[in-house]
Amino acid sequence: MPYPSYTEYLDQIEGALDQYQHLKATRKPNGDKYFSTGNFGIVIQMEDPSNHQLYAIKCFTRERPELIARYQAISNYLSLNPHKYLVPLEFLE
Repeated sequence: MPYPSYTEYLDQIEGALDQYQHLKATRKPNGDKYFSTGNFGIVIQMEDPSNHQLYAIKCFTRERPELIARYQAISNYLSLNPHKYLVPLEFLE
């Protein structure tokens, strides 16, 4: 099954993740969502309207099986070894 496109992610990101349905995409003055694209995905800036905490949601647009193990390992390491200079990371497969 093909991965969603950048446009599909931008259209559907709000409310798409069960535990993060309260997040809203941040927007530029012209109404466009803040996002950045790269070789394997898109990163969308999100905000919790209740406390204005910002989040970055990365969604993949191409299959790279080795990335799943890599991101899971990074997430596990950072949860066990928090550091004041690194932001928390939660990997959701």
